Amino acid sequence: MNVYGIAAPGLKVLGGVTWLDAEQKTTSGGATDGNRVIGVPRIQSNIGLEWALPVLPDMALDTRFVQTGASYYDSANALRVPGWARIDLGARYRIDVSGHELTLRARIDNVTDKDYYASAGGFTGLGYLVVGAPRSFVFSVAVDL
Repeated sequence: MNVYGIAAPGLKVLGGVTWLDAEQKTTSGGATDGNRVIGVPRIQSNIGLEWALPVLPDMALDTRFVQTGASYYDSANALRVPGWARIDLGARYRIDVSGHELTLRARIDNVTDKDYYASAGGFTGLGYLVVGAPRSFVFSVAVDL
């Protein structure tokens, strides 16, 4: 389920929730039939808000909350990867430079610097884990030509 819209003047919302009931079927000898699929959490959700500042209409602040439920690292479902949540914060500023719109963006991802595994995957006996990024600062500039 997804949601997108303008919640109030200057406040945009984008978010969603996914529920997956993924289970293994017809595995070798039925050994892991009915177990959860490697790396597939039951639930994932996110919500993002962007607020255009009334006093500075060319500036906006944004935040994003991302949540991923627990999953398994192995087909036997013996090795569990814990769920995690992350908060990101950002700002955008647009200016006109010689008739071209210049957009400056700055953001902090993983504000709380939480350690987490972003994903797990692989085949039976060949699984892998991807470590989530630590607190990260990003700055970008874009220009419309």
